Amino acid sequence: MFTSTLTLESTQGLACSGMRTRTAGLTVGALAAQAGLTPDTLRYYERVGLLAPPARSRGGYRLYDDSALERLSFIQKAQALSLSLGEIRDVLHLAADGTQPCRHVRQSLERKVAEIDERIEALRSLRSDLVRALRRDVGSLPADACVCGIIEQADGPAPLARGTSRAARRGRR
Repeated sequence: MFTSTLTLESTQGLACSGMRTRTAGLTVGALAAQAGLTPDTLRYYERVGLLAPPARSRGGYRLYDDSALERLSFIQKAQALSLSLGEIRDVLHLAADGTQPCRHVRQSLERKVAEIDERIEALRSLRSDLVRALRRDVGSLPADACVCGIIEQADGPAPLARGTSRAARRGRR
């Protein structure tokens, strides 16, 4: 184990880390266990730029300091807010470049809330369709149904003409 002073650049923009003396000595397995992740996840985060490359032992083992645990905690909190790894990387790059990323994060979260609202509305509509299908009296469905009268009598798009794709019928290409 050895002690080194890390600058803000080496923590890739975690403003709360500042300059501290940190002990570099957590192996990838030890850090992964503390963070509740797998060593492969940490290596992946390093490859995609979410986690700074750590110091190496003489034997070539990764030796992380405690700022890596702070970084992993930040990543996990961002993921809990539904940010993708790419979005998290963008936030970290903004911070590393000296830009306050909170406005960017707020815009991302506002978009996500709007998307969730749209999905909730679509799910409510689907639920209504399902309830209507379930309320149909099976005895009143046509006996000559090709496969299943519940599905064939369901509200939905009209049958497709031969050679017509659904996307083309909806006006998409």
